[in-house]
Amino acid sequence: MGQTGKVRSIHYLRAIAAAMVVVVHIYNYGLVTGYAANPVYWMKHGVSIFFVISGFVMVVSTREWAGNGRDFLRRRLIRIVPLYWLATLALFAFGLTQPGDFDRLLPSLLLVPTLANQARDVTSPVLEVGWTLCLEMAFYTLFAAAMILPRKTAILGTAAVLCLTGVLAQTFPGTPWTRFYLSPLIAEFGGGMVIAWFGLRAPGWVCPLGFLALATLGDAGLGHTLGVSVPALMIVAGARGLDGRLPAIPVLDRMGDASYATYLWHLHAMNLVIVPLLGAAAPELVVVPATLLVALLVGDLVHRRIEAPLTGWLARFSRRQPPLLAPA
Repeated sequence: MGQTGKVRSIHYLRAIAAAMVVVVHIYNYGLVTGYAANPVYWMKHGVSIFFVISGFVMVVSTREWAGNGRDFLRRRLIRIVPLYWLATLALFAFGLTQPGDFDRLLPSLLLVPTLANQARDVTSPVLEVGWTLCLEMAFYTLFAAAMILPRKTAILGTAAVLCLTGVLAQTFPGTPWTRFYLSPLIAEFGGGMVIAWFGLRAPGWVCPLGFLALATLGDAGLGHTLGVSVPALMIVAGARGLDGRLPAIPVLDRMGDASYATYLWHLHAMNLVIVPLLGAAAPELVVVPATLLVALLVGDLVHRRIEAPLTGWLARFSRRQPPLLAPA
């Protein structure tokens, strides 16, 4: 643990995962010349690292907490929703939307995907990266419902349901909603919970081995569980094995603090800063470091000037409010 109570390895992984998502989008959106296909496509699996971390954090953050499921959801909504709403509405304010986006605004704000392709699939919210938050909120809701049970039963039961459902996901009926909410990705929440509950720490070398596996096996036809989820779990468990030996790295610590803001706002930064400056695709030695730097700076600015003050104020305000039903 660092001086602020953060798990240093997990905090640094937040920073790395956010940077991975930014880099893969730099290539995805055609900002780099010289490539017919994305050479770092595997970095999209930074999302899976985030999901494992989310499962881990939910167990650790409620270890000494005596609140109920409703209070838990309230805290998570305060943490997740306001900045997401601002990022979504900013797309409209800055003219970064597509035809039909306004029709999807309400479900997007409610973190519910919408049907597309003549109801054969579901599509992401207006803010593209919001699809991950739809899964996060489903996880939080399941976790909150389980909190009526004894803690050990709630944690291990929820983890078992998530892991089994994720592993068996391909056997479920192929409706748009089951493909989205019962995808192999949800096993990563459960895996993170298991790492936290049992205090699992793999040798430190397992962490870079996990990154190597993620880069080479993610699209090797092994399926998501073996090719992505297992390496993501290796990364987190191996990073935990490094705790106590990791030095304080102020840049990574600050990036970890701003990782959520960076995740939500990096596409805004790309479209409003990098695209107008470049005017056209550019060599990767120029565009990748420049875009990553701008995205990280924007994320840090949004975190310090908007996210942290707003979240703190909402948390204090919600604690001052009386319950909806006064006790008899």
